[in-house]
Amino acid sequence: MCRYLGITRSSYYRWLKHPKSDNEIRNEQIADIIREIHRLHPDMGYRRIRDELAVNYGIPANDKRILRICRKIGIQSSIKWKPKSCTKADRNPSHIAKNFLHREFHADKPNEKWLTDVTEFKYYIGVEVHKIYLSAILDLCDRRIVSYKISAHNDNALVMDTFDQAVTAEPDAHPLFHSDRGFQYTSQAFYSRLKKHHMKQSMSRVAHCIDNGPMEGFWGILKREMYYGKRFTSKEELIQGIQDYIEYYNNRRLQRKLHIMTPWSYVKKKYKLNVTNFLCSERSLTCYFYCILLDVFKILFLIFIWRQISTMSKSHVMGLTTDIETANKTKQSKVVVDTSQPISIQPKNQTDLDVLIKLDLIDSEDMEEVSEFLDKLLAQEKYEGRRESNVKYVVE
Repeated sequence: MCRYLGITRSSYYRWLKHPKSDNEIRNEQIADIIREIHRLHPDMGYRRIRDELAVNYGIPANDKRILRICRKIGIQSSIKWKPKSCTKADRNPSHIAKNFLHREFHADKPNEKWLTDVTEFKYYIGVEVHKIYLSAILDLCDRRIVSYKISAHNDNALVMDTFDQAVTAEPDAHPLFHSDRGFQYTSQAFYSRLKKHHMKQSMSRVAHCIDNGPMEGFWGILKREMYYGKRFTSKEELIQGIQDYIEYYNNRRLQRKLHIMTPWSYVKKKYKLNVTNFLCSERSLTCYFYCILLDVFKILFLIFIWRQISTMSKSHVMGLTTDIETANKTKQSKVVVDTSQPISIQPKNQTDLDVLIKLDLIDSEDMEEVSEFLDKLLAQEKYEGRRESNVKYVVE
């Protein structure tokens, strides 16, 4: 074999018996964690596995390293299923709105843009096929599900209940409300509810499902990760699976569009909102008022401290100048060195020394000695604090 591969026998045995490197040992440890993640979430690809390792396991690694490990142990995400359904527009719509969203799938703050849609799920009892319908509202800012309802019938009541639940959770919200042209959204009853809550309606164009792209994308994510590849044999099992997944999506599923955070974590970190106050938004205005009031008090306190420091600094210089001017008026202008008593007026900085020299209070015979001593004093203190000294300004 060695002759066929063109290597020496010593190289082969060295490779066979050599100890594993630290990098190989680390990769094996990461591989064990990846297997556990894949067991719990077989829909995750290597990018989401990397995000899961970084956030929930504290293991930093780049995408390429995780991809190499996944290929080595044969792990890959479940495939996407091609959708086979389409939305049919109402033949006699009561109200049609323009497409005001214009595929601008970005919002600067929560409750600025809402998307909605209805999708269907199937479950089997023996050979019989049954359906349930899910209606949901998605916030474009943080991609969270604001509200959802599940029903056995795709009717107006399903959509109305979903809207009422969202308004109850967010009573102060007045977003742009975008949907397709399904018969529920073109009804006069639904349009009246939007007007009552001061919301502007927007609708996708005919045969342009991409106009409602993020909502359609959520349906794809939900069905690929929770529904496709499984066979549900009871209505309760399917409903429980949908409810559990939406809770997982809002609170635990990491998204790179949200800087590797969950929708709720993104809201709390970016907008510094408490989850309780966010859900009970009837208190949100009070919360905002107190936050603004606290910021005003902080600014006023900083201004007060700055003015106090400025006043103290000016009073020191002015006090020293006043004492010197008083001595000058009485023609007592001689300064000598007295080694018996501590200093009575200490120069804090170069400004004090300049004032002494400018007012000519230092006798020419002692000028060199006093200046040298003051220079040493200033060099030692460096404005860090006062010390006792053997210099006194004696007025004669």
